[in-house]
Amino acid sequence: MEQLRAELSHLLGEKLSRIECVNEKADSALWSLYDSQGIPMPLMARSFTTPGVAQQLAWKTSMLARSGTVRMPVIYGVLTHEEHPGPDVLLLERLRGVPVEAP
Repeated sequence: MEQLRAELSHLLGEKLSRIECVNEKADSALWSLYDSQGIPMPLMARSFTTPGVAQQLAWKTSMLARSGTVRMPVIYGVLTHEEHPGPDVLLLERLRGVPVEAP
């Protein structure tokens, strides 16, 4: 978790005070991101243990957002680990009205 927080802080160019797991499954986890003041950021991170799943989900979500009638979260990017081991991470919009803050 600390490695993920450090990588996301570096990628976003902003120090994250903490990240909290709000949903965990066997192959993925959804993380709530908090800025240096502890305020929830307008994006979330979803990490995947299987390589390639983040890119596939980003593509599917983007296609549904363009052609579907249901509001889909904006995909901000995908972080992959090709040179060293680590989870692939999908950065996506935190939808308003959907409570996901950790206590």
